[in-house]
Amino acid sequence: MTPEQTATLMQAGLFAGYAALLVAAFIVGGRRPPLRPLAFAAGMVAAGHVVFYALFLWWPEALDGRQTMLLSFILRYEVLGVAALALALAVRRDRWRP
Repeated sequence: MTPEQTATLMQAGLFAGYAALLVAAFIVGGRRPPLRPLAFAAGMVAAGHVVFYALFLWWPEALDGRQTMLLSFILRYEVLGVAALALALAVRRDRWRP
């Protein structure tokens, strides 16, 4: 297997993983109301990555190198923001416990 094929296979695996996470977040958010904030956060991260890997794998001409890099940066900031929000929600929830 060539390095390009290996990279494509790994990216396809990430696409499948994030797509599964998106579905799981949707199901958990619908069935477990107390977990909706966390499910929403996981779904937002997953949705952004599903779009990124779909564009990268199946529509590579949609983004040039610079646009791919910028979208990657946006996704990193999204992950940073969601992680900070999840931590803040956990701290808030912990303060309300008796």
